[in-house]
Amino acid sequence: MYTSQNTEVFYTLGGTLSFRFGGFSGNTVSVEPGTYLQIEPGIPFSIANLNVSGQTTSVPARSLAITVVSPVCAAPPTQAQTVAIAGPKNVTVTSRSFQLDGSKSTSADGKPLTYLWTIPQGNPSAAILGATTATPSVQFTQGHVTYAFQLMVTDSAGKSATDLVTVNYQGN
Repeated sequence: MYTSQNTEVFYTLGGTLSFRFGGFSGNTVSVEPGTYLQIEPGIPFSIANLNVSGQTTSVPARSLAITVVSPVCAAPPTQAQTVAIAGPKNVTVTSRSFQLDGSKSTSADGKPLTYLWTIPQGNPSAAILGATTATPSVQFTQGHVTYAFQLMVTDSAGKSATDLVTVNYQGN
């Protein structure tokens, strides 16, 4: 068994190739001279030179069996998601004005997001200037209080995500 960190490319002079993936037998195919076979990095495989059994030297073979062992395929791609990332996380500030940042948020479709910053119910009030931008400024109204701000992002398909950030204001 062999696993390479490189892409392995085999050049054939013609003949047949047999493939087995995991426990499933594949096809035997005839290949033309000059055919290349490529195995991607990290995929375990073994090779058997079928027509040269008992030989201890490299001898061209007319057939070659390649077995790719589990995992047969890479994991299926995960479906992209819209993700809200509110920041900075858990900071302490003394300035009455502070800038929040949601610019690291991502949309499932790669298109622009809409932003909405709010203060969750039960938290001290503050002024949010630019609440529909990625980087609004907030102005604190009370000193020595922890404020919470919620970011909701929405993608072009209407999928939303939220994240929360807290700011410990220690000013007067």
